[in-house]
Amino acid sequence: MSGRARRALALLVAGAMAWGPASAAAQGACAGCVVAGAGRAPLTVPAGTPLAGYGGMPRRLLLPDVLDRYPHAFWLKPGRSEHDGLAARALVLERDGT
Repeated sequence: MSGRARRALALLVAGAMAWGPASAAAQGACAGCVVAGAGRAPLTVPAGTPLAGYGGMPRRLLLPDVLDRYPHAFWLKPGRSEHDGLAARALVLERDGT
């Protein structure tokens, strides 16, 4: 998604959020209404954690790390950097208490 499209989407969401609570308060609670909520939280792993499964010999240490030089990597070489950030997203829908 381009930067321009992200800004437009952010403005649309901000406008809906600003208008939504006022209209919901004016209507009051209604039977059968669906209430929705969404969220996103970044997931961080400790530096040096090897990711992306168990690879071949080039990704493994010659000897297991029995001296605890790399606290998050025993058989594999520790990770050096983060390529793509990890995040968890959730959508919750509720209607009549369920």
